[in-house]
Amino acid sequence: MMASLNEHPSFIEDFSELSQCSEEDQTLEDGSSDFDMDSEDCFEDPDFDCGQTSDDSEWELEVYNQKRPRLTSPISSPTKSPGRSPRRLPGRSPGQSNRGRGKAASPDAAISGTAADWHDMDEPDVEPSKPPFKPTRTPGPQLINSSTYSPLQLFNLFFTSSVMQTILANSNAYGELKSQGLKRAWKAITEHELYAFISLVIYMGFVKCSAISDYWCKSAVYSLPLPSKIMPRRRFQAILASLHLSHPQVDAENEKKKGTPAYDCLCKIKPLYGQIVEACKSNFQPFQSIAIDERMVKSKSRSKLKQYMKDKPTKWGYKLFVLADSSCGYTWNFFIYEGKAVMENGKGVGYDSVMKLLDQKVLGTGYKLFVDNFYTSPKLFQDLLKSKILACGTIRRNRTEGKIMAKKAARGTIHWIRQNNLLFVSWMDTREVLMCSTMHKAFDGDTVKRRIKGKNKEWSLVNVPVPPAVKEYNQYVMFFHFGLFAFFLSSLLGHIVFLRLVALTLWSLSVLTGAWGVWTSLMP
Repeated sequence: MMASLNEHPSFIEDFSELSQCSEEDQTLEDGSSDFDMDSEDCFEDPDFDCGQTSDDSEWELEVYNQKRPRLTSPISSPTKSPGRSPRRLPGRSPGQSNRGRGKAASPDAAISGTAADWHDMDEPDVEPSKPPFKPTRTPGPQLINSSTYSPLQLFNLFFTSSVMQTILANSNAYGELKSQGLKRAWKAITEHELYAFISLVIYMGFVKCSAISDYWCKSAVYSLPLPSKIMPRRRFQAILASLHLSHPQVDAENEKKKGTPAYDCLCKIKPLYGQIVEACKSNFQPFQSIAIDERMVKSKSRSKLKQYMKDKPTKWGYKLFVLADSSCGYTWNFFIYEGKAVMENGKGVGYDSVMKLLDQKVLGTGYKLFVDNFYTSPKLFQDLLKSKILACGTIRRNRTEGKIMAKKAARGTIHWIRQNNLLFVSWMDTREVLMCSTMHKAFDGDTVKRRIKGKNKEWSLVNVPVPPAVKEYNQYVMFFHFGLFAFFLSSLLGHIVFLRLVALTLWSLSVLTGAWGVWTSLMP
Protein backbone atom coordinates (compact mmCIF):
# COMPACT_ATOMS: atom_id res chain seq x y z
CA MET A 1 0.00 0.00 0.00
CA MET A 2 2.85 2.36 0.81
CA ALA A 3 4.33 2.05 -2.64
CA SER A 4 4.66 5.22 -4.64
CA LEU A 5 1.88 6.16 -7.00
CA ASN A 6 4.59 6.82 -9.54
CA GLU A 7 4.88 3.06 -9.96
CA HIS A 8 1.25 2.93 -11.10
CA PRO A 9 0.52 6.29 -12.73
CA SER A 10 -2.65 4.92 -14.29
CA PHE A 11 -4.38 5.24 -10.92
CA ILE A 12 -4.49 9.04 -11.38
CA GLU A 13 -4.55 8.95 -15.16
CA ASP A 14 -7.94 7.21 -15.16
CA PHE A 15 -9.37 10.14 -13.20
CA SER A 16 -7.52 12.66 -15.34
CA GLU A 17 -8.81 11.25 -18.63
CA LEU A 18 -12.35 11.17 -17.28
CA SER A 19 -12.16 14.74 -16.02
CA GLN A 20 -10.68 16.65 -18.96
CA CYS A 21 -12.54 19.94 -19.54
CA SER A 22 -12.86 21.77 -22.83
CA GLU A 23 -10.35 24.50 -23.66
CA GLU A 24 -13.01 27.23 -23.56
CA ASP A 25 -13.49 26.61 -19.83
CA GLN A 26 -9.86 27.21 -18.93
CA THR A 27 -10.20 30.80 -17.75
CA LEU A 28 -7.74 31.24 -14.92
CA GLU A 29 -8.18 33.97 -12.39
CA ASP A 30 -5.88 35.04 -9.61
CA GLY A 31 -7.04 34.75 -6.03
CA SER A 32 -5.94 33.96 -2.54
CA SER A 33 -6.79 30.94 -0.49
CA ASP A 34 -7.67 30.49 3.15
CA PHE A 35 -6.38 26.95 3.19
CA ASP A 36 -3.61 26.01 5.61
CA MET A 37 -0.99 24.10 3.69
CA ASP A 38 1.02 22.86 6.67
CA SER A 39 1.78 19.22 6.11
CA GLU A 40 0.51 16.78 8.65
CA ASP A 41 3.10 14.49 10.18
CA CYS A 42 2.90 10.79 9.69
CA PHE A 43 1.15 8.97 12.50
CA GLU A 44 3.57 7.46 15.01
CA ASP A 45 2.70 5.22 17.94
CA PRO A 46 3.33 7.40 21.01
CA ASP A 47 3.90 4.35 23.21
CA PHE A 48 7.35 3.87 21.73
CA ASP A 49 10.40 5.97 22.55
CA CYS A 50 12.18 5.89 19.22
CA GLY A 51 14.64 8.74 19.60
CA GLN A 52 16.20 8.10 23.03
CA THR A 53 19.62 6.60 23.64
CA SER A 54 21.07 4.91 26.71
CA ASP A 55 24.54 4.45 28.17
CA ASP A 56 24.71 0.82 27.08
CA SER A 57 23.48 1.12 23.53
CA GLU A 58 23.68 3.02 20.28
CA TRP A 59 20.22 3.11 18.80
CA GLU A 60 20.29 3.29 14.99
CA LEU A 61 16.97 4.11 13.38
CA GLU A 62 15.97 2.47 10.13
CA VAL A 63 15.01 4.91 7.39
CA TYR A 64 11.45 4.59 6.06
CA ASN A 65 9.69 6.59 3.39
CA GLN A 66 7.09 7.83 5.88
CA LYS A 67 9.53 8.36 8.79
CA ARG A 68 8.48 5.17 10.50
CA PRO A 69 11.12 4.55 13.17
CA ARG A 70 12.12 1.12 14.28
CA LEU A 71 9.88 0.32 17.23
CA THR A 72 11.66 -0.16 20.54
CA SER A 73 10.40 0.34 24.05
CA PRO A 74 6.59 0.55 24.10
CA ILE A 75 6.38 2.01 27.61
CA SER A 76 7.62 5.57 27.33
CA SER A 77 6.43 8.52 25.33
CA PRO A 78 8.83 10.06 22.77
CA THR A 79 8.43 13.45 24.40
CA LYS A 80 9.90 12.37 27.75
CA SER A 81 13.56 12.83 28.55
CA PRO A 82 15.45 9.87 30.08
CA GLY A 83 16.55 11.82 33.12
CA ARG A 84 13.18 13.06 34.31
CA SER A 85 10.02 11.36 35.45
CA PRO A 86 6.92 12.08 33.37
CA ARG A 87 4.99 15.19 34.37
CA ARG A 88 1.42 14.41 35.33
CA LEU A 89 -1.21 16.84 34.19
CA PRO A 90 -3.39 18.48 36.88
CA GLY A 91 -6.42 16.49 37.91
CA ARG A 92 -5.15 13.14 36.61
CA SER A 93 -5.11 10.09 38.84
CA PRO A 94 -1.97 7.91 39.08
CA GLY A 95 -3.63 5.28 36.89
CA GLN A 96 -4.08 7.63 33.95
CA SER A 97 -1.67 8.36 31.15
CA ASN A 98 -0.87 11.91 30.05
CA ARG A 99 -1.35 10.92 26.40
CA GLY A 100 -4.63 12.78 26.26
CA ARG A 101 -6.69 9.70 25.41
CA GLY A 102 -8.66 9.42 28.66
CA LYS A 103 -8.96 6.39 30.91
CA ALA A 104 -7.78 3.26 29.17
CA ALA A 105 -8.98 0.38 31.29
CA SER A 106 -10.87 -0.32 34.47
CA PRO A 107 -8.96 -0.61 37.80
CA ASP A 108 -9.39 -4.41 37.89
CA ALA A 109 -6.56 -4.63 35.36
CA ALA A 110 -3.75 -4.82 37.97
CA ILE A 111 -1.28 -7.73 37.70
CA SER A 112 -1.18 -9.61 40.98
CA GLY A 113 2.02 -11.17 42.29
CA THR A 114 5.26 -9.87 43.74
CA ALA A 115 8.67 -9.85 42.06
CA ALA A 116 9.40 -13.25 43.64
CA ASP A 117 6.46 -14.78 41.74
CA TRP A 118 7.92 -13.86 38.35
CA HIS A 119 9.95 -16.44 36.43
CA ASP A 120 13.05 -15.88 34.32
CA MET A 121 13.57 -17.03 30.74
CA ASP A 122 15.34 -20.25 31.81
CA GLU A 123 12.13 -21.54 33.35
CA PRO A 124 9.93 -23.18 30.70
CA ASP A 125 6.50 -21.84 29.85
CA VAL A 126 3.60 -23.72 28.27
CA GLU A 127 2.45 -23.08 24.72
CA PRO A 128 -1.05 -21.58 24.99
CA SER A 129 -3.86 -23.26 23.09
CA LYS A 130 -5.03 -21.23 20.10
CA PRO A 131 -8.35 -21.32 18.28
CA PRO A 132 -7.99 -22.20 14.58
CA PHE A 133 -8.03 -19.36 12.09
CA LYS A 134 -11.47 -19.42 10.47
CA PRO A 135 -12.20 -16.22 8.51
CA THR A 136 -15.65 -15.93 6.99
CA ARG A 137 -14.07 -15.42 3.54
CA THR A 138 -10.73 -16.04 1.88
CA PRO A 139 -8.34 -13.29 3.10
CA GLY A 140 -7.53 -10.60 0.55
CA PRO A 141 -9.51 -8.54 -2.01
CA GLN A 142 -13.03 -9.86 -2.58
CA LEU A 143 -13.05 -9.55 -6.37
CA ILE A 144 -13.88 -11.76 -9.31
CA ASN A 145 -10.64 -13.62 -10.08
CA SER A 146 -11.36 -13.91 -13.79
CA SER A 147 -11.85 -10.17 -14.25
CA THR A 148 -9.37 -7.34 -14.61
CA TYR A 149 -10.02 -4.03 -12.88
CA SER A 150 -8.93 -0.52 -13.73
CA PRO A 151 -8.17 1.93 -10.89
CA LEU A 152 -11.41 3.77 -11.64
CA GLN A 153 -13.42 0.55 -11.36
CA LEU A 154 -11.82 -0.14 -7.98
CA PHE A 155 -12.70 3.37 -6.85
CA ASN A 156 -16.31 2.76 -7.87
CA LEU A 157 -16.41 -0.26 -5.55
CA PHE A 158 -16.25 2.24 -2.69
CA PHE A 159 -18.02 5.16 -4.37
CA THR A 160 -20.91 3.56 -6.19
CA SER A 161 -23.04 5.37 -8.76
CA SER A 162 -25.83 5.81 -6.19
CA VAL A 163 -23.41 7.43 -3.72
CA MET A 164 -22.15 9.82 -6.38
CA GLN A 165 -25.70 10.78 -7.35
CA THR A 166 -26.59 11.42 -3.70
CA ILE A 167 -23.57 13.71 -3.29
CA LEU A 168 -24.42 15.53 -6.52
CA ALA A 169 -28.07 16.08 -5.55
CA ASN A 170 -27.27 17.31 -2.03
CA SER A 171 -24.33 19.49 -3.11
CA ASN A 172 -26.40 21.15 -5.83
CA ALA A 173 -29.27 21.73 -3.39
CA TYR A 174 -26.86 23.34 -0.93
CA GLY A 175 -25.23 25.42 -3.69
CA GLU A 176 -28.60 26.75 -4.85
CA LEU A 177 -29.55 27.60 -1.26
CA LYS A 178 -26.35 29.56 -0.68
CA SER A 179 -26.55 31.39 -4.03
CA GLN A 180 -30.01 32.82 -3.36
CA GLY A 181 -29.88 36.61 -3.47
CA LEU A 182 -26.52 36.66 -5.26
CA LYS A 183 -25.94 38.07 -8.75
CA ARG A 184 -24.64 34.81 -10.15
CA ALA A 185 -27.02 31.85 -10.31
CA TRP A 186 -25.74 28.51 -9.12
CA LYS A 187 -24.33 26.30 -11.87
CA ALA A 188 -25.20 22.68 -11.10
CA ILE A 189 -22.30 20.25 -10.58
CA THR A 190 -22.25 17.39 -13.06
CA GLU A 191 -21.00 13.87 -12.45
CA HIS A 192 -18.14 14.62 -14.84
CA GLU A 193 -17.12 17.63 -12.72
CA LEU A 194 -17.32 15.65 -9.47
CA TYR A 195 -14.86 13.08 -10.81
CA ALA A 196 -12.66 15.94 -12.00
CA PHE A 197 -12.77 17.47 -8.53
CA ILE A 198 -11.77 14.15 -6.90
CA SER A 199 -8.87 13.69 -9.33
CA LEU A 200 -7.55 17.16 -8.45
CA VAL A 201 -7.80 16.48 -4.72
CA ILE A 202 -5.72 13.31 -5.18
CA TYR A 203 -3.22 15.20 -7.34
CA MET A 204 -2.87 17.97 -4.73
CA GLY A 205 -2.04 15.36 -2.12
CA PHE A 206 1.09 14.39 -4.04
CA VAL A 207 2.10 17.72 -5.56
CA LYS A 208 2.56 20.32 -2.82
CA CYS A 209 1.96 24.04 -3.36
CA SER A 210 1.80 26.80 -0.78
CA ALA A 211 -1.65 28.00 -1.92
CA ILE A 212 -4.54 26.61 -3.93
CA SER A 213 -4.11 29.33 -6.55
CA ASP A 214 -0.53 28.18 -7.20
CA TYR A 215 -1.82 25.04 -8.93
CA TRP A 216 -3.22 27.30 -11.66
CA CYS A 217 -0.21 29.64 -11.83
CA LYS A 218 0.80 30.57 -15.43
CA SER A 219 4.23 31.97 -14.62
CA ALA A 220 7.02 31.13 -17.06
CA VAL A 221 9.19 30.22 -14.07
CA TYR A 222 6.66 28.07 -12.25
CA SER A 223 3.49 26.43 -13.59
CA LEU A 224 1.66 23.11 -13.42
CA PRO A 225 -0.11 22.01 -16.63
CA LEU A 226 -2.49 19.37 -15.22
CA PRO A 227 -4.89 21.37 -12.96
CA SER A 228 -5.78 23.92 -15.65
CA LYS A 229 -6.52 21.10 -18.11
CA ILE A 230 -8.95 19.51 -15.68
CA MET A 231 -10.88 22.41 -14.15
CA PRO A 232 -10.74 26.22 -13.68
CA ARG A 233 -9.62 27.34 -10.24
CA ARG A 234 -12.82 29.18 -9.36
CA ARG A 235 -14.94 26.19 -10.31
CA PHE A 236 -12.82 23.93 -8.11
CA GLN A 237 -13.24 26.28 -5.14
CA ALA A 238 -16.97 26.63 -5.80
CA ILE A 239 -17.42 22.85 -5.71
CA LEU A 240 -15.32 22.61 -2.55
CA ALA A 241 -17.46 25.29 -0.86
CA SER A 242 -20.74 23.61 -1.84
CA LEU A 243 -19.74 19.99 -1.14
CA HIS A 244 -22.59 18.54 0.92
CA LEU A 245 -23.39 14.94 1.80
CA SER A 246 -26.85 15.37 3.33
CA HIS A 247 -29.84 17.36 2.10
CA PRO A 248 -30.13 20.91 3.52
CA GLN A 249 -33.72 20.22 4.59
CA VAL A 250 -32.60 17.21 6.66
CA ASP A 251 -29.87 19.37 8.21
CA ALA A 252 -32.42 22.03 9.16
CA GLU A 253 -34.68 19.47 10.84
CA ASN A 254 -31.72 18.06 12.77
CA GLU A 255 -30.67 21.55 13.92
CA LYS A 256 -34.08 22.00 15.57
CA LYS A 257 -33.22 19.02 17.81
CA LYS A 258 -29.97 20.58 19.02
CA GLY A 259 -29.62 20.26 22.78
CA THR A 260 -31.84 17.16 22.92
CA PRO A 261 -30.88 13.44 22.89
CA ALA A 262 -32.37 13.17 19.39
CA TYR A 263 -29.74 15.51 17.91
CA ASP A 264 -27.29 13.70 15.61
CA CYS A 265 -23.78 15.20 15.51
CA LEU A 266 -22.95 13.20 12.40
CA CYS A 267 -26.18 13.88 10.51
CA LYS A 268 -24.41 15.81 7.74
CA ILE A 269 -22.11 12.92 6.82
CA LYS A 270 -24.39 9.91 7.41
CA PRO A 271 -25.20 9.30 3.70
CA LEU A 272 -21.50 8.72 2.95
CA TYR A 273 -20.25 7.53 6.35
CA GLY A 274 -22.20 4.27 6.47
CA GLN A 275 -21.62 3.50 2.78
CA ILE A 276 -17.83 3.79 3.09
CA VAL A 277 -17.71 1.61 6.23
CA GLU A 278 -19.74 -1.12 4.56
CA ALA A 279 -17.67 -0.91 1.37
CA CYS A 280 -14.43 -1.24 3.34
CA LYS A 281 -15.75 -4.40 5.00
CA SER A 282 -17.28 -6.02 1.92
CA ASN A 283 -14.40 -5.50 -0.54
CA PHE A 284 -11.58 -6.98 1.56
CA GLN A 285 -11.11 -9.76 4.11
CA PRO A 286 -8.22 -9.12 6.55
CA PHE A 287 -5.40 -11.59 6.94
CA GLN A 288 -4.83 -13.14 10.37
CA SER A 289 -2.91 -10.25 11.99
CA ILE A 290 -4.91 -7.07 12.59
CA ALA A 291 -4.36 -3.92 14.66
CA ILE A 292 -6.46 -1.20 16.26
CA ASP A 293 -5.43 2.37 16.99
CA GLU A 294 -6.58 5.96 16.51
CA ARG A 295 -6.10 8.34 13.62
CA MET A 296 -6.25 12.08 14.12
CA VAL A 297 -7.62 14.22 11.30
CA LYS A 298 -6.22 17.72 11.64
CA SER A 299 -8.78 20.48 12.04
CA LYS A 300 -9.06 23.98 13.49
CA SER A 301 -12.82 24.20 13.12
CA ARG A 302 -15.11 24.72 16.10
CA SER A 303 -16.93 21.53 17.00
CA LYS A 304 -17.61 19.58 20.16
CA LEU A 305 -16.29 16.49 18.38
CA LYS A 306 -12.80 17.96 18.14
CA GLN A 307 -10.29 16.18 20.39
CA TYR A 308 -6.90 17.07 21.88
CA MET A 309 -4.18 14.41 22.00
CA LYS A 310 -1.03 15.76 23.56
CA ASP A 311 1.49 13.25 22.23
CA LYS A 312 0.15 12.80 18.70
CA PRO A 313 1.82 14.58 15.76
CA THR A 314 -1.62 16.06 15.06
CA LYS A 315 -2.72 17.37 18.45
CA TRP A 316 -6.08 18.97 17.55
CA GLY A 317 -8.63 17.39 15.28
CA TYR A 318 -11.19 14.65 14.89
CA LYS A 319 -10.39 11.21 16.21
CA LEU A 320 -11.14 8.03 14.31
CA PHE A 321 -10.81 4.58 15.85
CA VAL A 322 -9.57 2.27 13.11
CA LEU A 323 -9.15 -1.48 12.63
CA ALA A 324 -6.63 -2.23 9.89
CA ASP A 325 -4.96 -5.23 8.33
CA SER A 326 -1.39 -5.40 9.69
CA SER A 327 0.06 -6.93 6.52
CA CYS A 328 -0.98 -4.21 4.06
CA GLY A 329 -2.56 -1.41 6.12
CA TYR A 330 -6.04 -1.77 4.59
CA THR A 331 -8.68 0.04 6.70
CA TRP A 332 -11.35 -2.59 7.34
CA ASN A 333 -13.53 -0.80 9.89
CA PHE A 334 -13.59 2.62 11.57
CA PHE A 335 -15.80 5.06 13.41
CA ILE A 336 -15.62 8.72 14.40
CA TYR A 337 -15.28 9.27 18.15
CA GLU A 338 -18.21 11.30 19.47
CA GLY A 339 -17.22 11.42 23.15
CA LYS A 340 -17.37 9.19 26.21
CA ALA A 341 -21.07 9.79 26.80
CA VAL A 342 -21.95 8.08 23.51
CA MET A 343 -20.06 4.82 24.04
CA GLU A 344 -19.11 4.51 27.73
CA ASN A 345 -20.51 1.37 29.41
CA GLY A 346 -18.31 1.27 32.51
CA LYS A 347 -15.48 -0.80 31.02
CA GLY A 348 -13.48 2.05 29.51
CA VAL A 349 -13.25 3.70 26.09
CA GLY A 350 -10.47 1.33 25.04
CA TYR A 351 -12.59 -1.74 25.77
CA ASP A 352 -15.68 -0.30 24.08
CA SER A 353 -13.86 0.82 20.93
CA VAL A 354 -12.25 -2.61 20.39
CA MET A 355 -15.56 -4.42 20.81
CA LYS A 356 -17.28 -1.98 18.44
CA LEU A 357 -14.67 -2.44 15.70
CA LEU A 358 -14.47 -6.25 15.86
CA ASP A 359 -17.48 -7.29 13.79
CA GLN A 360 -17.08 -11.05 14.20
CA LYS A 361 -20.10 -11.96 12.09
CA VAL A 362 -18.22 -10.56 9.10
CA LEU A 363 -14.66 -11.08 10.36
CA GLY A 364 -14.60 -14.64 11.70
CA THR A 365 -12.51 -16.23 14.47
CA GLY A 366 -8.86 -17.05 15.18
CA TYR A 367 -7.61 -13.53 14.42
CA LYS A 368 -4.54 -12.07 16.15
CA LEU A 369 -5.21 -8.55 17.43
CA PHE A 370 -2.37 -6.14 18.32
CA VAL A 371 -3.06 -3.00 20.37
CA ASP A 372 -1.13 -0.47 22.46
CA ASN A 373 -1.45 0.17 26.19
CA PHE A 374 -4.49 2.43 25.82
CA TYR A 375 -6.59 -0.64 25.01
CA THR A 376 -4.77 -3.47 26.82
CA SER A 377 -6.47 -4.87 29.92
CA PRO A 378 -6.86 -8.42 31.25
CA LYS A 379 -10.65 -8.07 31.13
CA LEU A 380 -10.60 -7.17 27.42
CA PHE A 381 -8.13 -9.93 26.50
CA GLN A 382 -10.10 -12.57 28.42
CA ASP A 383 -13.37 -11.55 26.79
CA LEU A 384 -11.71 -11.60 23.35
CA LEU A 385 -10.35 -15.09 24.01
CA LYS A 386 -13.86 -16.29 24.87
CA SER A 387 -14.85 -15.02 21.42
CA LYS A 388 -11.89 -16.90 19.88
CA ILE A 389 -9.85 -13.76 19.17
CA LEU A 390 -6.20 -13.76 20.31
CA ALA A 391 -4.67 -10.51 21.55
CA CYS A 392 -1.27 -8.99 22.32
CA GLY A 393 -0.35 -5.52 23.51
CA THR A 394 1.79 -3.33 25.70
CA ILE A 395 0.46 -2.76 29.20
CA ARG A 396 1.09 0.14 31.52
CA ARG A 397 3.74 -0.23 34.19
CA ASN A 398 1.42 0.96 36.96
CA ARG A 399 -0.63 -2.24 36.61
CA THR A 400 2.04 -4.32 38.35
CA GLU A 401 2.64 -4.69 42.08
CA GLY A 402 6.22 -3.77 42.97
CA LYS A 403 9.31 -3.79 40.78
CA ILE A 404 9.86 -6.56 38.27
CA MET A 405 13.27 -5.65 36.87
CA ALA A 406 16.43 -4.87 38.80
CA LYS A 407 17.59 -1.29 38.31
CA LYS A 408 20.64 -2.34 36.27
CA ALA A 409 19.27 -5.43 34.56
CA ALA A 410 21.25 -6.59 31.53
CA ARG A 411 19.94 -5.98 28.04
CA GLY A 412 17.69 -8.87 27.03
CA THR A 413 16.67 -9.87 30.57
CA ILE A 414 13.24 -11.53 30.56
CA HIS A 415 10.82 -12.07 33.46
CA TRP A 416 7.35 -13.50 33.09
CA ILE A 417 4.27 -14.62 34.97
CA ARG A 418 1.23 -16.52 33.71
CA GLN A 419 -2.27 -16.12 35.10
CA ASN A 420 -4.43 -18.78 33.46
CA ASN A 421 -4.57 -17.80 29.76
CA LEU A 422 -2.88 -14.44 30.29
CA LEU A 423 0.88 -14.08 29.90
CA PHE A 424 2.63 -11.01 31.31
CA VAL A 425 6.23 -10.66 30.19
CA SER A 426 8.79 -7.99 31.09
CA TRP A 427 11.79 -7.44 28.81
CA MET A 428 14.75 -5.11 29.25
CA ASP A 429 15.76 -3.26 26.10
CA THR A 430 16.88 0.37 26.35
CA ARG A 431 14.28 0.39 29.12
CA GLU A 432 11.76 -2.04 30.52
CA VAL A 433 9.00 -3.24 28.18
CA LEU A 434 5.89 -4.85 29.65
CA MET A 435 3.58 -6.95 27.47
CA CYS A 436 0.34 -8.88 27.89
CA SER A 437 -0.63 -11.70 25.51
CA THR A 438 -3.02 -14.61 25.09
CA MET A 439 -1.20 -16.07 22.07
CA HIS A 440 2.48 -16.35 23.05
CA LYS A 441 4.71 -18.31 25.37
CA ALA A 442 7.23 -16.38 27.48
CA PHE A 443 10.39 -17.27 25.50
CA ASP A 444 11.16 -19.61 22.62
CA GLY A 445 14.82 -18.82 21.89
CA ASP A 446 14.39 -15.84 19.54
CA THR A 447 17.05 -13.12 19.54
CA VAL A 448 17.49 -9.63 18.11
CA LYS A 449 20.68 -7.76 17.30
CA ARG A 450 21.60 -4.82 19.52
CA ARG A 451 24.71 -2.64 19.67
CA ILE A 452 26.19 -2.89 23.15
CA LYS A 453 29.30 -1.31 24.61
CA GLY A 454 31.65 -3.93 26.04
CA LYS A 455 34.08 -3.73 28.94
CA ASN A 456 36.75 -2.44 26.55
CA LYS A 457 34.35 0.45 25.71
CA GLU A 458 33.98 -0.74 22.13
CA TRP A 459 30.61 -1.15 20.47
CA SER A 460 29.65 -4.52 19.02
CA LEU A 461 26.56 -6.23 17.62
CA VAL A 462 25.24 -8.77 20.09
CA ASN A 463 22.31 -11.16 19.89
CA VAL A 464 20.05 -10.58 22.89
CA PRO A 465 17.01 -12.69 23.83
CA VAL A 466 13.60 -11.28 22.93
CA PRO A 467 10.12 -12.55 23.89
CA PRO A 468 7.91 -13.61 20.96
CA ALA A 469 5.26 -11.12 22.15
CA VAL A 470 7.65 -8.19 21.68
CA LYS A 471 8.93 -9.46 18.33
CA GLU A 472 5.47 -9.90 16.80
CA TYR A 473 4.18 -6.66 18.30
CA ASN A 474 6.99 -4.75 16.59
CA GLN A 475 6.18 -6.54 13.35
CA TYR A 476 2.41 -6.14 13.30
CA VAL A 477 1.32 -3.38 15.67
CA MET A 478 0.77 -0.53 13.22
CA PHE A 479 1.34 -0.70 9.49
CA PHE A 480 -1.18 2.07 8.86
CA HIS A 481 0.81 4.94 10.38
CA PHE A 482 -1.47 7.32 8.47
CA GLY A 483 0.89 7.14 5.48
CA LEU A 484 -0.94 8.07 2.28
CA PHE A 485 -4.01 8.95 4.35
CA ALA A 486 -2.27 12.02 5.81
CA PHE A 487 -0.33 12.67 2.59
CA PHE A 488 -3.61 12.98 0.70
CA LEU A 489 -5.41 15.20 3.21
CA SER A 490 -2.60 17.58 4.17
CA SER A 491 -3.04 19.68 1.02
CA LEU A 492 -6.59 20.76 1.80
CA LEU A 493 -7.40 20.40 5.49
CA GLY A 494 -6.22 23.50 7.37
CA HIS A 495 -9.29 25.61 8.02
CA ILE A 496 -11.88 23.55 6.14
CA VAL A 497 -15.10 23.39 8.12
CA PHE A 498 -16.13 20.12 9.73
CA LEU A 499 -18.48 18.90 7.00
CA ARG A 500 -16.08 19.19 4.09
CA LEU A 501 -13.20 17.99 6.27
CA VAL A 502 -14.95 14.73 7.07
CA ALA A 503 -16.10 14.34 3.46
CA LEU A 504 -12.49 14.54 2.28
CA THR A 505 -11.45 12.18 5.08
CA LEU A 506 -13.95 9.57 3.92
CA TRP A 507 -12.77 10.08 0.35
CA SER A 508 -9.20 9.43 1.44
CA LEU A 509 -10.24 6.26 3.24
CA SER A 510 -11.95 4.97 0.10
CA VAL A 511 -9.29 6.07 -2.40
CA LEU A 512 -6.02 5.53 -0.56
CA THR A 513 -6.69 2.89 2.07
CA GLY A 514 -9.49 1.23 0.13
CA ALA A 515 -9.19 1.27 -3.65
CA TRP A 516 -5.43 1.85 -3.56
CA GLY A 517 -4.96 -1.01 -1.08
CA VAL A 518 -6.93 -3.38 -3.30
CA TRP A 519 -5.07 -2.12 -6.40
CA THR A 520 -1.63 -2.82 -4.89
CA SER A 521 -2.82 -6.24 -3.69
CA LEU A 522 -3.65 -7.14 -7.29
CA MET A 523 -0.28 -6.01 -8.63
CA PRO A 524 2.14 -8.89 -9.44
